[in-house]
Amino acid sequence: MGGFGDPRMTAGFAETTRQVVDYLNQELAGNDYDSEQVFTAPTEPSVTPPKSFVAFVRSHCSQMIQVVFHGGPDGQGQYFAFDVNVIHFVRDPASSDPAHSVTTVADWNKDYHYPLTKAQLDTFRTGQFAHVVATDLMASGTLPKPPATAALTETQLRAEYARRVALAGGTEYHLRQIQLNTQADAQAALDRVRAGEAFEAVVQDVSVDIATKNTGGDVGWGTPLTYAPAMVPAIKAAAPHGLIVTPLQSPAGWHVVEVIEVRPFVAPPFDKLRGQIAMTMRRQASIAEASK
Repeated sequence: MGGFGDPRMTAGFAETTRQVVDYLNQELAGNDYDSEQVFTAPTEPSVTPPKSFVAFVRSHCSQMIQVVFHGGPDGQGQYFAFDVNVIHFVRDPASSDPAHSVTTVADWNKDYHYPLTKAQLDTFRTGQFAHVVATDLMASGTLPKPPATAALTETQLRAEYARRVALAGGTEYHLRQIQLNTQADAQAALDRVRAGEAFEAVVQDVSVDIATKNTGGDVGWGTPLTYAPAMVPAIKAAAPHGLIVTPLQSPAGWHVVEVIEVRPFVAPPFDKLRGQIAMTMRRQASIAEASK
C-alpha cells in the first residue's frame, strides 16, 4: 500500500481500503458468487502477494481479487487510487513445496485514479465505488456470469431498501423471551412469571431456546422486521416496557415475551445493506422460479 508520507492519511486510506474490500465482498455475495474476504495491508503495491497468503488463497479460492491503495503526487497534483487485480495461481508441478511454489497469472487489472481534493473526498463513497468495481468485474467477463436471477437493477434494490426501512419503523425493541414448543407450555410459563417467579428462573427451567437459555432469555435489540409479523402488534403495545399477557406464536414455537426497553432506530445506509438485500431478493426469486 503506497502512502503520502503522512502516517495519518495513509492510515485513513488503509481503513478506506478495508471498507472497499468489505463492500466488494458483499456485492459479490449478493450476486451469488462464493467469495471469502481477507484483508491485509501490504507495504508496497504489488500483484504478487506474500507466500503465506498465496498458500491460503490456493487452498480456498480459484481466483483472488486484490485491492491495493496507492497515492501521492503525479503530473496533475496529489492523487489517490485503487489498483484492482484479479489473479489466479498456477503451481509448479516439479516443486517440492506445492503450498508455496506457485506462479501468479493476471486475469484482469484496472487502476481507479482520483484527484486528492476536498470535493472528491466529500463525494467518494466506499460502497458506491465497490459497486462500480463489481460491475466492471462482471462486465469484463473475468468472473463467470451470475445466474439470470441476479439481474437486479439499482432501482429495484433501492426500492426494497426503502420498503425495509419503512417496515422497520423508527423504533428498536429490546426483548427477553421464554420459548416453548406448545401454547399450553407457554401459558404455564407465563402464569409462573405473572405469579411472581423470576423471569430468568423460568427461562432456565423450561425454555427450549438454547441461544438465550443461559442469558435470562435476552434476545437483544431488534426492529419489527426481526420478529414474526403476528408478534409485532403485541410487542408495540407493550412498549416501552412490560410483559405481554398472552403467549405469542412464531414459526419457531410459542413465546412468553417481555419488552425491556426501546430506543430510536436509524437504518444502516443503503450501501451497507446492498449486498445483503440483493442476496435475499435473488434467493426469493430462485425459490419462486423453482415452485412454478
